[in-house]
Amino acid sequence: MDNLQTVDELLDRLITENQVGLYYDSWLKTDPDIVMLRNRNPLIIINRNFNTKIPITYRKAHELAHILYGTLENNELYEFSPQLLQKEEVVANHGAVSILCELIYSGMPMEERNWAKFMNAFCLPDAYQGVVKDTIELVR
Repeated sequence: MDNLQTVDELLDRLITENQVGLYYDSWLKTDPDIVMLRNRNPLIIINRNFNTKIPITYRKAHELAHILYGTLENNELYEFSPQLLQKEEVVANHGAVSILCELIYSGMPMEERNWAKFMNAFCLPDAYQGVVKDTIELVR
């Protein structure tokens, strides 16, 4: 986890393996990232200018989680939200943590895993602490 670029590369590979399109654009700072399903083809669009401290790696994992674990319907659109409020966002946020923990901690001894470092690396709010701790312990 010392190198988010490596995690990002692994995540991009996972996105490709799941036949999900990934596109980067530069919109207004207030426009969040989105995931959409058009004609059964999922697409993640990342706004490079989005005003958030949460890194793009986490945001991509969040959008991928909407596709893998959510209830995305054809022609439906989801916007990035780090809050744990709506059911779809709870699923996507927990899914993002799960995806990233699997990429980072798979095969790593338990004593080398650090939930606080994970939370700091991805600028996650304190509300994620329990989810992160539990998820890190589940990774084999």
